[in-house]
Amino acid sequence: MAQPGQYVGMPFSHLVGERHEFLVRDRALNRDALGVYSEADGIEIPGEIRKINGRNILLFFTCKKDRCSLVSNIILVDLENQAMHVVNWTDKGLSVVVDGPPYMAEFARKHCRATSCD
Repeated sequence: MAQPGQYVGMPFSHLVGERHEFLVRDRALNRDALGVYSEADGIEIPGEIRKINGRNILLFFTCKKDRCSLVSNIILVDLENQAMHVVNWTDKGLSVVVDGPPYMAEFARKHCRATSCD
């Protein structure tokens, strides 16, 4: 099984290249959610690890046209449980984009803004 540490410092696209089950288009809840994600492609900030609910969760950000503070996605991946949660942040607020357990969504809501998580 892949270890989260393998993907630290790499973009989300690297993980998807090796683990196709994390393709967002295959996990989006609906077409609108997929559209929100696909509009925010562009620069990918390298991944990091956060301890969430006792698990090592990979955390990635994507930004649109260098405007990370205005339009970005937070992508949380739990390799052990094959779980992924994507949250889209815009200047109008937050929208959940794909599936994932509630504890990952809660973490993103409480601790993340734009391109950083405390």
